[in-house]
Amino acid sequence: MTPADRGPAATDTNDFIASTRCGESADSIGPTDGGAAGAHRWSSLDDPISLNQFFPFVLADSLAKRSELRSIRRTRGVYTPAVDYWRLLRLQIVAYHQFRPGPGLDALSTAVELAHPDRREHYATAVTNYRRFLGRKRVQWLGTPRRAVWLADELKVRVNPELHVTINEEPHVVKLFLKADPRWALTQRTANPLAYLLHACHGHLGRPLVVDVLRGRAFGLTRQNVDYDALLRAQAAAFTSLWESGAGIPGGGDPGPGAAEESPGGGAVAA
Repeated sequence: MTPADRGPAATDTNDFIASTRCGESADSIGPTDGGAAGAHRWSSLDDPISLNQFFPFVLADSLAKRSELRSIRRTRGVYTPAVDYWRLLRLQIVAYHQFRPGPGLDALSTAVELAHPDRREHYATAVTNYRRFLGRKRVQWLGTPRRAVWLADELKVRVNPELHVTINEEPHVVKLFLKADPRWALTQRTANPLAYLLHACHGHLGRPLVVDVLRGRAFGLTRQNVDYDALLRAQAAAFTSLWESGAGIPGGGDPGPGAAEESPGGGAVAA
């Protein structure tokens, strides 16, 4: 077996004890709407935030955290599929694994064909590098994991991996990471907290795997002398403290749904 045939290297995740509180997400949980509820969203943490919103906050330095909060406040409650930059690609990657490719264009190529012209170049890059990640790995579809919610005191974070597959006959639960901005290029160190949340909420399904789609790289959860649970709870406490202090509240009122569009580089879209 060649290195290209092997799945991503990862430590046995049974060595990590998930002391976080995780539960299945209730179907009724979702972003608030306009009116009084829309005003409520500026100050309330009653509704969960998405993993796509929390993780950039975790990676940001102290000054940048306020900017991340501003982005989350701006988009909170105004998510629509039309303004989610990467939604089509995520859906097509799932379809690619769920339905075996047949003759003609497969789901990945279709994503590029169907993408808005302004997004097509980024989509083509992502598809090329995702194919490079797949290489000659034997990937079999198992299903879509149920959305879970990670709880850290007042903060609730939706943990929603896109794929439950076997890679070379070993079960994995996979989160697709889609950030084009070089600031968000994952390393093993920065991917570990995200992989830990996958393990904490979905570890019973298989090994956690974070795929940096734009760069064709994948990261499991490695054995390090780090208490990821304590690290993430500290970040959650910082998030809650800054949120309740009013940090990141934009001026000039609600910018409206148009401001929710996620750029290819990142942004805090509530997917």
